[in-house]
Parts: sequence; structure tokens; C-alpha cells
Amino acid sequence: FVSHLLLSDFVMNSTYVCFLYIFNIYIIIDAESALDVILNALAFEFIIRLDEEITLSDWWDPQKRWITAGTMELIIQNTLRLDCLQSPKLFSKAFNIPEEEILEKCDRHPKLFLDEKQALEDENNPIFMNEDEKIKARCKEIAIELGNSNAIKEYEKSPVYFSTLERYLCRGHGNGMFQRYKHYRTWGRWENILYKSPVPVLKHFFDIGDIGEPILSKKLDDIHHTKRKPFLNVNRRNLNSKWNFASQCFEVLTFVHMTREMMSMLRNRQYKSSFFFLVDSAGQWIAYAAQLVFPLYIIIVFLITCWDIFKTFP
Repeated sequence: FVSHLLLSDFVMNSTYVCFLYIFNIYIIIDAESALDVILNALAFEFIIRLDEEITLSDWWDPQKRWITAGTMELIIQNTLRLDCLQSPKLFSKAFNIPEEEILEKCDRHPKLFLDEKQALEDENNPIFMNEDEKIKARCKEIAIELGNSNAIKEYEKSPVYFSTLERYLCRGHGNGMFQRYKHYRTWGRWENILYKSPVPVLKHFFDIGDIGEPILSKKLDDIHHTKRKPFLNVNRRNLNSKWNFASQCFEVLTFVHMTREMMSMLRNRQYKSSFFFLVDSAGQWIAYAAQLVFPLYIIIVFLITCWDIFKTFP
């Protein structure tokens, strides 16, 4: 959901501004007096800055809770491989652990770590709590026994949603904006699997120095990234930012990026996500197109203005 908000923010801070300036310039050109030019320009500047002024006001998220939660959400989306965490087959392939062993350690649950019932049990299990969490859990139990509603709210936070739309879109990720991915907190299964991945052998990468300290082997200098034996973490496209930007623009404007990602989602049966990805792709295409059209529009308007001024001379 946050990725959709991020794209909306990108569109509002790029495409929206470009279109406003295009309309502003168009209206200014057709203005009949200097006063109309000034008033129209000021009106459009007010419209552009209105949303920025609202977000900078004291009543709009004063403690930056929403922006912090959104940032953490983006980090989670780009760091955690959620597809692996809910698929024994993908988890086995990614971390080189036998699939049968994974299923055995995870109660043969088809969704692996994604288990709402087990997550709730582990959340209330004192074995997986530190001392502070044990005290708060005990206080919560006492508050429930006494029927103290204020104390219950203190130790049992209510779900908080950014909007009504989020309430329905994010039901599979936990309860609200600040309690995402609670259903993955199956601590017992994490404890069983966490250290099962084999440790890589590093002795080939080190030599012993003159005084007995470990040093990197000189043989590593002979290892290079090639097409036949590529490094897994090397992406040549990222080495040139200008080429990366041009390639990204080309793929978005020619719908190559949308087609590739849609095919991947359909293969993984992510039908719900594919619908919202189509909406995102449409907004992204408009944003990229506006970024390219706007400077051309400015140049054309400038040339037309110069030509009109030139024609006024005898």
C-alpha cells in the first residue's frame, strides 16, 4: 500500500507540477493585460504550494509517525523477501536448506512463517519475551481481569489505519499502519530454522600473513566478473546512472517494464497485486511522459514568443 502512496507522491510532485505550469504558461500567453499575467501566475503558484504548506503545518503528523512508518515499510518491501517467507520451496532454494527439513521444523504449514494463529500464540508465549515484555503482558492480563478499559488500551494498542482504503487493502499484512506483518512473527518456527542454512567455507579466501594474522588471498585478484561466470551481486546497469535512467525511461514509456512485471505477477498468481500494479504503471507512464514533454513545451513556447516579438518590429 505504501508503494502506491509513494507513486502518488511522485506523480503529485512531478506530473502535477508540470501540468500546472503548462496550463499557467498557456493562460499567461493568452492574457490581455500585464495585471492578468501577474494574477494568474500568483494563483497557480498558490495552488502548487498549497499541499506543501499543509504538510508543513503543526497539526499534520507533528511527530512524523506516518512518514517514519512509510519509510520503514519501504525498507521492509525492498529488504525482506516475503515470497520466500511464505513458500517452503522458495525458502529452500534461497537458503540452501532441504525443503523436507523446513516443512518438518515448521509444522508442515504450507505458508511457512505466515501463520496468523501461530503468530498469536507465540506473541503471548513468555519464552519469546524479554523481561520488559513479560511485565507488560502480565499488566495486560491483570487489566483484563479487573475490567480496566484505560489500562487495557495502554497495554493493548488499537489498530491505526492511514485511510479507509488501507483498512481493506492491508488486511493480509497485520493490523494497521504500525502493526504490519504481525502474522509473520511465528518466533518458534524462526528459532527452528534460523541457523539451519549451511555456513559457507571461507578458507579459500584467506591466507596467513607474516605475523600469523589472516589476510585476503592474492588469488582473489584473478577472479573477474564475466558473462559465463557472473557475480551474483553485480548489475552492470547500475554502474552508469545516466544509462540506467535512460533505460528506465525507455522501458516505462514502451511498456516493457509493465509487461515484464505483469508476467511475473501472473506466474506467481499475484492477481490482486497485478491490478494495482496496472494502476501504478499508468501513473508512472504519465509521470515519465510529462517529464519529457514539459521541457519541449517550454522550448516551443519560447520560440513562439520570440517569433511574435520579432514580428512586432517593422
